[in-house]
Amino acid sequence: MNSKLSLLYIEDNLEVLENVTFLFERYVDTVYTATDGEEALEQYFEHKPDIVVSDISLPKMSGSEVAKRIREDNLDIPIIMMTACNDSTQLAKAIDIGVSSYITKPFTLEILKSSISKAIEECNQLHQRKHLEEKYELINKNVLVLNTNTKFIITEVTDALIDLTGYSKEELIGSNASIVKSGETPSNVYENLFQTIASGHIWNGELKNKKKNGDFYWISLSITPLFDRDVNIKGYTSIQANISKEKETELKVNIDSLTSINNRTLLNKITENSINIARRHNTELTYMMIDIDHFKAFNDTYGHQNGDEVLRRVAQSLKINTKREQDHAFRVGGEEFTLILLGLNPEESIKFANKIKEDILKLQITHERNSAHKYLSVSVGIYVAKGDAISSKEEMYALADKALYKAKANGRNQVSLFG
Repeated sequence: MNSKLSLLYIEDNLEVLENVTFLFERYVDTVYTATDGEEALEQYFEHKPDIVVSDISLPKMSGSEVAKRIREDNLDIPIIMMTACNDSTQLAKAIDIGVSSYITKPFTLEILKSSISKAIEECNQLHQRKHLEEKYELINKNVLVLNTNTKFIITEVTDALIDLTGYSKEELIGSNASIVKSGETPSNVYENLFQTIASGHIWNGELKNKKKNGDFYWISLSITPLFDRDVNIKGYTSIQANISKEKETELKVNIDSLTSINNRTLLNKITENSINIARRHNTELTYMMIDIDHFKAFNDTYGHQNGDEVLRRVAQSLKINTKREQDHAFRVGGEEFTLILLGLNPEESIKFANKIKEDILKLQITHERNSAHKYLSVSVGIYVAKGDAISSKEEMYALADKALYKAKANGRNQVSLFG
């Protein structure tokens, strides 16, 4: 017995109805019965059975008409029609309607068993297909999925992704996946992404993308290569999660509200991560401290509102100069800023610091009480260490601070390297 299935049996001969119903109850959980066409439709619409078995000649309404009404409601339900040899006209109608199979009276027990077994198998397949369709629809509505070919042309998207991006399906299919790029993700992130998936590996990461209306959104995603039978990459599938709210919360915690660059909270975390990377790859790590010269005097002379604008412009200059993924700029308090840089040796770090210093002068912000220059200037202290020679973030800070003190002692608007 299949406990999940129900059957509607329609037969006007009560003796046949009773005997055949007894047999059906061995195969399905529930059997509903009717003795005429009108009662059959009442039973069908009340119980919505999984299988219908009907005699073709019925009182009040023919079996073919009953089948037609049921088929209008459900195109897939298995319908078995029982017919006598002289019911050829009605049988032809039933076949046109689309009955699943028919049994000629008088029938043997084996024929009946075979027909009902086939109907049950068909019904189970139908349920499996519906389950898969429901599962697909659940994914389609709720999961962000994007498939591309090897040239990153979009071949398939879910409705969830369509809703998120604001593009129509027609606009996305056939377009390059770059249609949603924000333009704010460092190029080396994409270089790493492409190298990883082109080599047949899965890439996991986060990207900042852009909707059709210009709004930005953040996704966490996993991109998996798809292979053909010859193990050649034929495309890629990307499963994504919208993490915009999490990023918004993260920004509130880690971003300086005045200058919109990283704050001291994030400095500790990134410094530790950068130290680990530098040790693992035996590369240089630069800790650079930057201080606006005579900033208190600037505030006293030009007012705190102008002082805030100066902080924003200096921060923006630092942000422009730290475009690499491994470069980070922070405002750590007042007029103090810090840069964390990977992969620059001492000479390159000094060159980088001098560019920072010159770019600040190029802002041409008048500062009459600056002893070092007529324009607003900065002093820079640098500490560089490589690989296992890197100690702790506390020592890096202390040594960079000593270099900064030296730059100020030398007249400000200077760059000083510790050591």
